[in-house]
Amino acid sequence: MVVPPLFLNSSWSEEINRVRAEIRTTQSDVRKLYHAGPRAADVKRAARNFVRGLAENGRPKITATHESFEVEFQTGGFTVAPNIRAILAWLDPEALTKRLEDEIDAMPVPALALSLKEKNERLAVAKDALLVLERAEEALIEAAYDDGEQIVRRYDADPQAILGVQIRRKKAVAA
Repeated sequence: MVVPPLFLNSSWSEEINRVRAEIRTTQSDVRKLYHAGPRAADVKRAARNFVRGLAENGRPKITATHESFEVEFQTGGFTVAPNIRAILAWLDPEALTKRLEDEIDAMPVPALALSLKEKNERLAVAKDALLVLERAEEALIEAAYDDGEQIVRRYDADPQAILGVQIRRKKAVAA
């Protein structure tokens, strides 16, 4: 009998269950990171950019001649009604931004708030750790099989770990 590599006094099943517990914990961490909300400062920055874009679209078209004066606001897409949000943003962008920021301050604070960069970095680390654990699990399953013990794989096991492959992304080519 081949001895499980991590603990001399444990069985293959015990070792695999230990690794699977770590996998579940890491999967939970990945889910938490996926559901992490943006920081209030980032939401406020997005609101300011949103209002700035609206204000640019809300600028009226003025036609003035000796005989007439016309003001025309852009419509809100395929409708004939003017884009009221854009008009309000054009009239007073600071007031609209302030009101949006007040609403953002009143929103519930997410349990985990991260910048997009932080979220992506932490997700990458967690996903890499998860793949390492899944590869370790697969190695234990294969070693147990070689030792005559058959262990059923998890239904959600990563195919990369089972097949022993690594997916490489193509890097963007500079034009």
